[in-house]
Amino acid sequence: HKESSREYRVLSDFMEALANDEITFYLQPQCRISTSKIVGAESLARCIKKDGTIIPPNDFIPILEKYGFIIDLDRYLWEKVIRWLRSWIDQGYYAVPISLNISRADIFAIDIAKFFQDVTEKYNIPHNLIKLEITESAYVDTSDIVTDLVKRLRSMGFMVLMDDFGSGYSSLNMLSNLKVDVVKLDSNFLNFKADEAEKGIHILESVVNMTKIISIPIIVEGVEKEDQIKFLESLGCRYVQGYYFYRPMPLKDFEEIIKNEDNLDMRGFIVKTNEQFRLREFLDRNIYSDSMLNNIIGAVAFYSLHDNCVDIVRFNQQFYESVNVPDFHDKLLNIQNVMPEEDRPKMFKALEDAKKNYLNGASEILRFYKLDGTLTSYLMRFYYLGQKEGNDRFYGSANNITDLMNMRQKLELIAKYSSDSTIFMKKRNGIWEYEVATHGLKDYFCHDSETLQKEFKDRVFHLRIKDYHESDKFGVSLRALREEKHSINFDEVLRTDDNRYATFNFDVCYVEDSTTDIEFIMTIRFKNYIE
Repeated sequence: HKESSREYRVLSDFMEALANDEITFYLQPQCRISTSKIVGAESLARCIKKDGTIIPPNDFIPILEKYGFIIDLDRYLWEKVIRWLRSWIDQGYYAVPISLNISRADIFAIDIAKFFQDVTEKYNIPHNLIKLEITESAYVDTSDIVTDLVKRLRSMGFMVLMDDFGSGYSSLNMLSNLKVDVVKLDSNFLNFKADEAEKGIHILESVVNMTKIISIPIIVEGVEKEDQIKFLESLGCRYVQGYYFYRPMPLKDFEEIIKNEDNLDMRGFIVKTNEQFRLREFLDRNIYSDSMLNNIIGAVAFYSLHDNCVDIVRFNQQFYESVNVPDFHDKLLNIQNVMPEEDRPKMFKALEDAKKNYLNGASEILRFYKLDGTLTSYLMRFYYLGQKEGNDRFYGSANNITDLMNMRQKLELIAKYSSDSTIFMKKRNGIWEYEVATHGLKDYFCHDSETLQKEFKDRVFHLRIKDYHESDKFGVSLRALREEKHSINFDEVLRTDDNRYATFNFDVCYVEDSTTDIEFIMTIRFKNYIE
């Protein structure tokens, strides 16, 4: 009786909320992993009372579904989203595609294809701005009806997504028959327990490879952590939706983000096939040899951790050649004893991080002594394999980067004793990136190289110039330089960190070298303060 009374109150409150325009939608962006840019968004129902109280959707949606009122909610929100799209376009902004959820009850109750044909025609909305999400369970229960609906919607130009893929009876045959445009992978795939991690990873790999076979892009839902992002990217997943990038947000917050087109990826969903292989393909006895596999995986070894000591228990030929020390076999036990004391905590921390991050492992630059007392630097990555005989076991790669580290130290010395700042400039994904090679001007307008790089990226550096000049001469000069591809030299007045003004000389050179992605080298020199 209490449950029935509660449900009745929820239904009454819902009808009242509809009448009072208290039902609205939040939007959660869908992002491309590599650029963090938004490719679309999903609309999510919210009930916000006049006093600002937000009623969670889990409190009312299950009851609406139970009594058939979900159809009223969906039609109301579908039109509300499409009406907003019209107003957004009319304001002159770029509109991203919005996903609308279709329930199993909707499919039986109304002619979905006709409804969206009519409502988009009413508001003059291009069909490619509407993405329709149909849950996997709806297809399982009503395969013929849903297959026909998907075919009609796609023929009209609407994009169709299969939602919650993997939550029910997913199969390659289902995807092949349904012919959807995008698959949304259920978030449960990422929430496997530590003792089931290996099995969970293999299942996720299989699902991703299944979609690649038939060239269907994937959006992975529920992504919240950086290690999940790295793992999904390594599998070839391009698009995610989850708290890692954005939470569901009110419409005004979403509008503020997409007003800046730098936050948008206007290419939509892209799928590429035949671009990745799995290492297991090389384990076919007909095509592999030890030499082939060793050359593929590079220098690797297995480690055992016990009582704050690390032993190398197995290694391959490439690892032995990379280490390249005459007494290597005498240094397989307690390897922490042949490294500088200050590096030992870094190695143990990397091993602990690898144990916590089963998917992506952990890496660290570590140094080891040679016979002559000199140091060799290695970029080492560790992966946790579990316990054996009470000891933690790890697998890891080792790349000798001694020459690279020596070069880095030389650059640091140049930066330390140089009075100039030298900056490499390159363009990636349409955005300028700045890398400070030397920074001799840190006493004038920022504290360190990282701050200077951020200032250029955020255009704060440009604002320093605008604070003194009426026009952004610096920005104009760079644009002209890129078009004409030559070198320029000019003076510019900047406001320094102590709120004084000084003249700096800029020398910017166009890089004519196809072997590097650097386009310009900019050197900045201090000339004098302006009194």
